[in-house]
Amino acid sequence: MLSLKPPFNGKDMDQLFKRVCRGVFTRIPDHYSNDIWNIVQLMLRIDPEKRPSCQELIDSTLFKNYSNKLMNLESVDKTFIETID
Repeated sequence: MLSLKPPFNGKDMDQLFKRVCRGVFTRIPDHYSNDIWNIVQLMLRIDPEKRPSCQELIDSTLFKNYSNKLMNLESVDKTFIETID
């Protein structure tokens, strides 16, 4: 969703299935930070037990740093700020 393309692709359903099961996906476009890329990789781990929960992502230092930066921008809509508070 981030890069407006699905993370997994294949020429047929069999290849797609194998890539999903192996966790084979391409990197998001370079204009996204390595921090964002690391989050994507965590979220696409093969073993669901090893994926972070929504709460773990929200509690992460990375998320808190970015949300603090957003809350300090004058251009951010007040409604948005209320959703991340």
